[in-house]
Amino acid sequence: MWDIPGCTELVTDGENGSVLKFGDVGAAADEIEKYFEDQAAYDRVSGAARAMFEERFDIAKYAPRMMDIYRKAIAEKARR
Repeated sequence: MWDIPGCTELVTDGENGSVLKFGDVGAAADEIEKYFEDQAAYDRVSGAARAMFEERFDIAKYAPRMMDIYRKAIAEKARR
């Protein structure tokens, strides 16, 4: 994942992925190769990424939060 806003909010380097300097395709290729060569590292990182995604973006949890944001935005616009 590139070291840019948005990406770094989701990925913690070494925990649930890799954060790399933006545009460094050589480093990206090296990271991909590392995970091909080290199944345990791949399993650890991909498992952590899946767990984070399920915790933060499971539709049953995510949809109510999004609806609340929409309701607040609509209410705020109606007050103007």
